[in-house]
Amino acid sequence: MFFLLMSMAVCATDTEAADTKDKAGGKAVQAGERVTISGETIGVYLETEGVLVADIGTLSDSSGNQVTPAEHIARAGDYIRKVNDETILTKNQLINMMRKNHGDEVTLSVFRDGETIEYKLDPAQTEDGSYKLGLWVRDDLQGIGTMTYISEDGSFGALGHGISDSESGSLLSLSGGTLYKAGILEVKKGQSGSPGELKGSIYYADSERLGTIEKNTQCGVFGQLSTPVNGVTSAVVASSEQVHTGDACIYCNVGDGVKKYDIKIEKIKKTTEEKNKSFVIRVTDEQLLTKTGGIIQGMSGAPILQDGKLVGAVTHVFVNDPTKGYGVFIENMLEAAG
Repeated sequence: MFFLLMSMAVCATDTEAADTKDKAGGKAVQAGERVTISGETIGVYLETEGVLVADIGTLSDSSGNQVTPAEHIARAGDYIRKVNDETILTKNQLINMMRKNHGDEVTLSVFRDGETIEYKLDPAQTEDGSYKLGLWVRDDLQGIGTMTYISEDGSFGALGHGISDSESGSLLSLSGGTLYKAGILEVKKGQSGSPGELKGSIYYADSERLGTIEKNTQCGVFGQLSTPVNGVTSAVVASSEQVHTGDACIYCNVGDGVKKYDIKIEKIKKTTEEKNKSFVIRVTDEQLLTKTGGIIQGMSGAPILQDGKLVGAVTHVFVNDPTKGYGVFIENMLEAAG
């Protein structure tokens, strides 16, 4: 649901009322307190913690044979932190290091499944004479999504789900990130079997910088604003116990400013282990259906209100029925923000 501008890509539980504290040290946000509702399109620039292994590749060596030097050793989703004890921060660093390699074995220090491990690889000499590891890697990422809420102290929550690598499916490990203003260039309407999307542009000028991104979790990205951002309204935060089937609404920008659109909450899923799929929603607003076909990529994070309270955010679309999708309890987002 997070629309990516680069080639990388993107449990509902019956919990107690959220009582969390943002990383920047602001006051705890709890169910029953009031936050600002956004619904605005935002640009997200993420710096990965190390260089991400997106896939394992096969090479043609100097003899014309097909070889896979990293097979059964490296894994998609590994984060390369060091090569031969030298810290690696970018893909270009790794590429330049391998250009200087003359076939010597390299030791990689990687972060995998919550722990740091080391493994050794023997580079293969390719047909052009260079040595390569057979790894597809990437570093910084960018894309657009929707801001959900802004708390009194300027901390924010957005997207409603985590940002994962498209090939490995791994939740991206971040060293930091920046939030920018963004604009929508085109709306691709969703159809059965073909999800739609908001195609947008991120404004990378310093004057368009909104804040910092500090956490990437299953239930959204979170951080602190450095520039005041206006919302469309304010609302009290609801607990998961207050969410019920029936009429609700979302706020989002599909090219003509943030507007309110009608939806229905059709099913509550309090026992699921997927925390960003807390309930099923269906778009009923004819204006939104005409323009987007329902829920489309880039709308993830659109705040969902019911009975005047903030109950959650849009997270996923049903591929075979774009009028339907999932929402995450705001309670789960606030818990993840802590």
